[in-house]
Amino acid sequence: MVDNEKIMSYIGETPSDLVFWSFRYFLGRRTIHANVFAQNLAKAYPYLDDGTQSMIKREIERAIELDDLGDECDKEVWLDVLRNISIKFN
Repeated sequence: MVDNEKIMSYIGETPSDLVFWSFRYFLGRRTIHANVFAQNLAKAYPYLDDGTQSMIKREIERAIELDDLGDECDKEVWLDVLRNISIKFN
């Protein structure tokens, strides 16, 4: 039996917390999984709480400044996420 409420009580206060921590793990990684996560993050972004949206946007912008987005293919997908966030949600 899956008990999502109990799982979240151990992981964080909201699903947005879990998404943010996952985002932090994947940002800058050099794997196909980072690419897949970034694509899905762009779809989930409008459903995250405002604070999480803000932190994600800021951290992607900071990673760009530090040139810390991973390999070229990873950079492209994170830049796409930022473009989509900026176009659709600002």
